[in-house]
Amino acid sequence: MFKYYLISILFGVIYGQGGGYALDFDGSNDYSYHGTNSSLRPSSALTVEVWVYLHTNSNWDGMVSYATDNGSTESGYDLYCKGQSTNKWSLAVARNGMSAGDWRSDPYTNLTASQWIHIAGTYDGSTMNFYENGVLSTTQSRSGDIDWSPNPDNLYLGRFRDSDEAHYFDGYLDEVRIWNDARTASEIQEYMHKELAGNESGLVAYYKMSDGSGTSLTDNSSNSNTGTLTNMDNADWVTSQAPIGDLGSSYKTDVEGIWKSTGTNASDASDGFAVTVSSALSTGNFAVFGNNNTSGTSTSDLGSVSSVHRTGRIWQLDESGTVSGTVTIDISDASGVTGSAGSASSYRLLYRSSTSGDFSSVATGASISGDVVSFTSVSLSDGYYALGGQGDASLPVDLSS
Repeated sequence: MFKYYLISILFGVIYGQGGGYALDFDGSNDYSYHGTNSSLRPSSALTVEVWVYLHTNSNWDGMVSYATDNGSTESGYDLYCKGQSTNKWSLAVARNGMSAGDWRSDPYTNLTASQWIHIAGTYDGSTMNFYENGVLSTTQSRSGDIDWSPNPDNLYLGRFRDSDEAHYFDGYLDEVRIWNDARTASEIQEYMHKELAGNESGLVAYYKMSDGSGTSLTDNSSNSNTGTLTNMDNADWVTSQAPIGDLGSSYKTDVEGIWKSTGTNASDASDGFAVTVSSALSTGNFAVFGNNNTSGTSTSDLGSVSSVHRTGRIWQLDESGTVSGTVTIDISDASGVTGSAGSASSYRLLYRSSTSGDFSSVATGASISGDVVSFTSVSLSDGYYALGGQGDASLPVDLSS
């Protein structure tokens, strides 16, 4: 995965990872294989998730596969593209007692090439779900424990191997995660824009592409499912532009992002802070942001800014490339304070470049709807943001309760 700069913000923006890596698979003969460690074989529940960038439309690829399929006997799991259906991706899971080929009757999602997308497939023993960018895309009822007879020969990244041929993946992979539980939608959303520690409960394999060179792929979980790259070299380690934020440990609450795949839709809000862009961002331009999980108001670190209060909640923003747009802040969500909001011009978007020091004002509120203030044409930067209330006593704005 990649890392970029930090910024704390009130609203979701795009961020770019600088210095981190993804792996480039050529769709011809590139793959990584990872052995048959028993930790890779969950019995009743499973999640496979990954940040992916498809080079081209696909009609039969294997992305993350620990499976055997010879037409009559299937076992394991496979994150794959359904054959003869361009870019229809799904998680297939073999289940005890199923009929031949039944594991391929799973929910499919049509993915778009040439942009970073987060996908996750889950199975809990009764239901299969498939998520795109943290949102449930398709679901289907399926039941039974995961079948491991016969035992597949290897876990592969970039390839699916059946009895007579291999299907290779064409694109970039980053932040590959395999779990022995079915992650919930809220868990997928909470962690998709940030790196894991590697010791999370249920995590059986984690490939954040931290090696950067060579022909070994480190498993960043505690299970040592290290991989060996085949038909690949240093040129296949590329700079990742997946929207993963490099945020401080105190600012990883409700991490959100805005990047090419979100188009011109508003980002999801990080406890009150969100961002909208007027035109879709290009690949490599994005912002990721989280907050310090603080409510209420504060009068500290205002320096010469004419604000009588600011939110105790501070957002850190990690931005990549160029991201400019409209920042919106929901006052009650951000501060926990309800009441009259006053006029838009009474509010300031505050910014500082580090975790301490005085804030400066970078924008004045342009409009207000209910208690949601909008700041337009904001050029986002790595750093920390808060919402300030103007100190003019003639204005009906007071962020204190």
